[in-house]
Amino acid sequence: MLMQARRVPPPVTQGMTMKKTATMLDAQAAMAMALMTGGSRRATARKIMAPYHPRVTANRNRLMRKASDTQACKSQHQERLLRALR
Repeated sequence: MLMQARRVPPPVTQGMTMKKTATMLDAQAAMAMALMTGGSRRATARKIMAPYHPRVTANRNRLMRKASDTQACKSQHQERLLRALR
């Protein structure tokens, strides 16, 4: 029986997985500290969400920048096509 080669995810996927895992571990550590110090439920929830906020914001900004770059490329391409048709 032949063994199939194991598919290795591309480096971008590996990086995303590492970032998500690191964020989850940060959130779990924050939760543990909040619960051990006797914080309220609301304070614990805020501390759990704290590691996610900057990362989500950075990801949103990155995606918006990528979308605007893509839109700019599309409009330049459309202009070239229109000039070619004239």
